[in-house]
This record gives sequence, C-alpha cells and structure tokens, in this order.
Amino acid sequence: MAEWNSRAGNATYQYQFSLTVPGHPEVGAPHASEIPYVFGTLDEQRPMRPDYQPPDYAASKAMQEYWTNFAKTASPDGRGVPGWPEYKADTKKYIEFTKKGVETGADLRQKQCEAFARWVKIKGEKSASVVH
Repeated sequence: MAEWNSRAGNATYQYQFSLTVPGHPEVGAPHASEIPYVFGTLDEQRPMRPDYQPPDYAASKAMQEYWTNFAKTASPDGRGVPGWPEYKADTKKYIEFTKKGVETGADLRQKQCEAFARWVKIKGEKSASVVH
C-alpha cells in the first residue's frame, strides 16, 4: 500500500512497531499494540495493565510527537524527534520503534510485499477475464 500511495504522488510514511508487550515477550508486538503509545495512555488503569518501562515511555513520547506533527503539518518531523524519512518506491525507507529508540531502515518485509503485489495482480487479471 505504501508503494502504491507513494507512486501516486502522495507523501507516505511507514513504520514498524517492535516493542513487545512488557512482561510477555512471547506475545511479541501484536496488531494495534502501539495504540496506547500513540495516545499516551500507558498509565491508564485497566485490567492486566503491562508493567511499562522507561523505553516504553520514551517510545510513547516520540510517537505522540510524530502523530501530532503529522496532524498539524502533514509531516511527522519536528523538534525533539529523529527525522522520519518519507517512504519512496525506490528507497522504501521507514522508521522502527524499538526498546533502543527510533531506528531507520529500508525494505520492510519486502518479500512479503512483493508476494502480495503479485497476488493482487493475478486476482486483478482473473477478475478482468470474468464475463458477466
């Protein structure tokens, strides 16, 4: 999706959230586990609240800054956070939120993305050949 969005001329930013659930590394970083970080609700009282550590609070602060900057200016970059490179189809850059902080990378899950793009193309060709 990032590649298609970028090729269409839209500013695109990609990220990987890699902070595991505190106290449960076997769970990894499941889908949507970054939401309490983005909204700054790590300290909200709820059943089975994870035991967040300083790296979690640092990631939450950075994520809130990025998301707020993006909402205000259409760019996540701003004072106090490392630059977030724009995703381009030719460079495929992204940032990753880790216990060590914000890191940059390229080609996030590239093999899986290529397989998905091939599948979409095949499905599109099959759909176009169906006679109604």
